[in-house]
Amino acid sequence: MNKTVEKIVVSEEGIEVISMSEGVKSITQLSLEPEENELQNILERYNLSSINNYSFDINIVRALADSEEQLRNYLETCKKLNSLNK
Repeated sequence: MNKTVEKIVVSEEGIEVISMSEGVKSITQLSLEPEENELQNILERYNLSSINNYSFDINIVRALADSEEQLRNYLETCKKLNSLNK
């Protein structure tokens, strides 16, 4: 299944993820508080668990959890930005 996140809206009420999968648009609501071990589980699912040496937004990682390519692209961008800021 090819899922593409089109928009992420983070507000005081929660996180709204607008995505497209096989021509069907969907909206998913996430709470602001991640579940226990949620970040670790997401990173392990895509063999990214060694990523702890640079900062990234956990809300964006959670929103991109079902889109491996977009998640990897986001984390790679964060890695590059962190190396530029050092």
